[in-house]
Amino acid sequence: MNSPPGGFLDAKRNAIFIGGTGTGKTHLCIAVASAVIRARARGRFFNLVDLVNQLEQEKAAGRSGRLSEKLLRYDLIVIDELGYLPFSQPGGQLLFHLISKLYENTSLLITTNLAFADWPQVFGEPMTS
Repeated sequence: MNSPPGGFLDAKRNAIFIGGTGTGKTHLCIAVASAVIRARARGRFFNLVDLVNQLEQEKAAGRSGRLSEKLLRYDLIVIDELGYLPFSQPGGQLLFHLISKLYENTSLLITTNLAFADWPQVFGEPMTS
């Protein structure tokens, strides 16, 4: 694959953009995703709450794992707004499982306003962060 400068896609690298509201985290991720797509790689953008809702609906329908299998075919996944809005503890566990499955198999970009020390409140248990 002919990835954008830096070759982070080929190395399946990840990045986390941490900062306050209005600092440009989402804008930067969209710019990276656009460059990835122009380089003929596959990218997908998710608002975190929408992603968690999809994971919960998938589980309720008895189809757990289908979305993660589909996302493994992408070169880049952007997850926007980790920690901005609350969601259920089971949703946090589903999200953690998804990120674990994607880790080292595709590149992830995550935006958040939370410091790493605050991530357990998102995933439910300190051991999962």
